[in-house]
Amino acid sequence: MKSVIGEIYRGERQFGEKIKETERYRELCGKISELVCEISEYLGGEMKSVMDELEAAFKEREAEAAETRFKEGFKTGLLTGIETVVQNF
Repeated sequence: MKSVIGEIYRGERQFGEKIKETERYRELCGKISELVCEISEYLGGEMKSVMDELEAAFKEREAEAAETRFKEGFKTGLLTGIETVVQNF
């Protein structure tokens, strides 16, 4: 089943570009990228592949957590709106 909330989160309904990352978030992304590159310089062969897999897993975990939190926040907002409308009628 298609999820409208998921579509909004993924930017498929033109909301994605309006959600801006904070300066702190961008700083942390830069720091993480620098550290991964630094560590990768000392790794060779199979360990470099493991590091690449670890980095990809961290990114996937962050995306999953962000989507879950977005959906729950959206649902809470809808329920709050519904409750407000119902109480005023």
